[in-house]
Amino acid sequence: MAYHNYSFYYNRRHEPKWHDAYIQVRNQRIRDTIITIIMIPVVLYAVYWVLLRVSPEQAMTYRNFFVEVKMAIQSFFNSFS
Repeated sequence: MAYHNYSFYYNRRHEPKWHDAYIQVRNQRIRDTIITIIMIPVVLYAVYWVLLRVSPEQAMTYRNFFVEVKMAIQSFFNSFS
């Protein structure tokens, strides 16, 4: 089966030929969303847990790293506006 994006299947969801493929793609999209929603807090908690168990000097180094990553992400998204 050729790969199509979600909007392709969504637009053809009521056509009998594409309905099963739409259900399959929709379920995969729901699964991916649920995994993402669960993984974000898990990763954030893991980072928080690591930062609690390091010395203050190391924590500041990690904090500076995350601040730099945050600034890079913000500048990336700001380049689109």
